[in-house]
Amino acid sequence: MTSPPYYQMKDYGHDAQIGLEEDLEEYLNDLCDVFDELKRVLKENGVFFLNIDDTYYRKSLQMIPEKLALELKERGWTLRNKIIWHKNACMPESVKDRFSHKWEYLFMFTPNRQYEFDLDTVREAYSEATKKRLSQNNGNPNFNPEDDRGHANGEKNQVEVNQFTHEKGKNPGDVWTIPTAKYCKAHFAVYPKRLCEKPIKAGCPEDGVVLDPFAGAGTTCVVAQNLGREYIGIELNPEFADLARERLSCGEV
Repeated sequence: MTSPPYYQMKDYGHDAQIGLEEDLEEYLNDLCDVFDELKRVLKENGVFFLNIDDTYYRKSLQMIPEKLALELKERGWTLRNKIIWHKNACMPESVKDRFSHKWEYLFMFTPNRQYEFDLDTVREAYSEATKKRLSQNNGNPNFNPEDDRGHANGEKNQVEVNQFTHEKGKNPGDVWTIPTAKYCKAHFAVYPKRLCEKPIKAGCPEDGVVLDPFAGAGTTCVVAQNLGREYIGIELNPEFADLARERLSCGEV
């Protein structure tokens, strides 16, 4: 689970940093080279979640997330999800000639077609309206009392409830509404801890290890620690690494 530096957005204070390359293709190649090494050390049944956003150049979006995803597919990754992180409390933009930007990608990649993923750990409760509709309609949210197709015995839509529902709740889907976050001791962007929770719960078993190759202030590691997982964070900037260690040592929740 990681979020690398976005292209031409911030100077993170290290000569070997990624993100300030003059050429976009160089930036994409540098990221993919890191993720090649990630693929090398990831378990065969592992999962890789990547948070990335786009950049404007001469007023035109560069399609960086899409280009990066396509290149990673070329390098052997399987793309399983394009999750939309809807930032419902993000900072306003001053632009007047386009709509403001309020979401980012969270890609879910796997090195193989078979992998560790426990959906039951992140299921969400059904709304009261859905529960009512299911109870009235034989567990089928799309129930149509006039539709008796496929039922030779004349019974209409008599289906098993568990065909449409699960006792632990619904699949959370691929649009997650999560406010942005700040860390008071960091002058750079950190993603919210809530963004890490579902990926770590579903993608890493309790005896697994969470790796963040762009650890920054250690948000991924903090969430992993809170969820009882082992973790490894890699960070070039010593100042940021110290912030991460401080957060982890004090047991930040």
